[in-house]
Amino acid sequence: MKCPKCKAFNKKGVKECKRCGFWLVAGYGVTWGFMVKSLLIIYLFLFLFWFSLEVYL
Repeated sequence: MKCPKCKAFNKKGVKECKRCGFWLVAGYGVTWGFMVKSLLIIYLFLFLFWFSLEVYL
């Protein structure tokens, strides 16, 4: 596999370039599933917080 940043050749299946350390695997970092779960947790927290304020006010 050829690194798109430094053009060095790496073994197939490696996650990082041996020369520059560039991530070669797509989706190695944050995935869509992680982002959706994070947003759901944030919205759930905001929803519960909003209702708790409505009850006490």
